[in-house]
Amino acid sequence: MKKRRLLIAALSGIMALMPITAYAAEGWVQDERGWKYQLEDGSWRTDGWVGDDDGTCYYLDSEGYMLTNGYTPDGTWIGADGVWVKESMRAEYEARNAAFASVTAPDLSSKDVSQYPLLGKIPYSLSIDGSPVLFTNNLEYAQSNIFKSNREIRMRDANVLLYLAGLYNNELTEYEQAVVEKVMEFLNSFDWQNATDYEKAEQAVRFIAERSHYDIIDDDALLYNSSYSCLVKGVSACDGFAQSFHLLTRAVGVRSFYVSTLNHAWNYIKTNDVYFVIDTSDLVQSYHYYDDNDVTFNSELTKYLTTLADDADQNIWSLNGTSLQFDPNILSEPLF
Repeated sequence: MKKRRLLIAALSGIMALMPITAYAAEGWVQDERGWKYQLEDGSWRTDGWVGDDDGTCYYLDSEGYMLTNGYTPDGTWIGADGVWVKESMRAEYEARNAAFASVTAPDLSSKDVSQYPLLGKIPYSLSIDGSPVLFTNNLEYAQSNIFKSNREIRMRDANVLLYLAGLYNNELTEYEQAVVEKVMEFLNSFDWQNATDYEKAEQAVRFIAERSHYDIIDDDALLYNSSYSCLVKGVSACDGFAQSFHLLTRAVGVRSFYVSTLNHAWNYIKTNDVYFVIDTSDLVQSYHYYDDNDVTFNSELTKYLTTLADDADQNIWSLNGTSLQFDPNILSEPLF
C-alpha cells in the first residue's frame, strides 16, 4: 500500500471532506496487525476518517487500525486495500470477488520446466473467465509494455512472462516468440536461481549490452525502441533498453521498475527495501565505448549498481501515474 502525506478529514454525508490542519510529524505507521495513523503528539487517530489530499479515504477503528473489506460504522463500504469504494461500485466489487472465488487455478502439473523455466515463479491472478493474468497489484508487474499496429496487439511483455511460467495458452505473436527465445537464452546464461539481486542485475545489463547498441530512429517503436528491437534486432534507444532490463530482471525475481519521461527512460531495482538506480542505456553506451573487459566499464557498472536512488519512490508512482495505483476491484493477494 502506498501511503503519502495525509490530511485528517471528517466525513459529512456520503463523503464530503472537511480538511483539518496537518502536522509535519504526523504519518502512517504499520505493525504486525495493520496500518495506524499517528498524530503529532504521539497519539493515534481513532474512530474516524483519514483523507489523502487526492481524495483517497481510509477509516480507522476504535483501536486506531485501518478497516478493510467491509462497512464502516457510518455505512460506507471499504475495499480490500482499505480505500473507500463508492456505493455504486460495491455490487460490481462483490460480484468480481465472488467470480474470482468460483474459478480454479490452472493445472500446471503436466508442464515441463525445461520449456517453462519460470514455472511456479510468477505471481498471477485470474480474470473472471479463469484465464491467468500477471498480478497487476504488484507494482513491478503492473508495468507491462504493449505495442499495437492497426489496433491489434503485436507485442506484450506480459505474455512473454506468462508463457515462460506455463500460464499463457494463446498463440504468441512472432515478436513475442522471438523475445521468449531471448529471455530463455538469458535464463540459460547463468545460475540465476542461486544468484544475488546484484548479480542478476549485472547479468541483465551485460546481456543487453552484448546484443544491442544505441541508436535513435524516429520510426515504429516496436521495431526500434522496445524489448523486441533491443533483444532481437539489436538496436534501441533508452526506452527499449529500460524495458528490456525490466523484463529480464523480473524474469529472475528482482523487484525492478521501469520509469520513463518525455526525454529519458531508466530503471530502479529494490532489494531489502532499498532502491538502486540503473541507467541501462548509459551503461550500454559505456560498454561499446570501452572494451567489455576494461576496468572503466566495470567501474561504471559498479557505480550504478551501488548508487542509492532517493527519488525512486516518487518517480515510480508519479511518472507512471494511475497504472500503478492499487485497484480495490481485484484480489489483494495473488492466487499463486
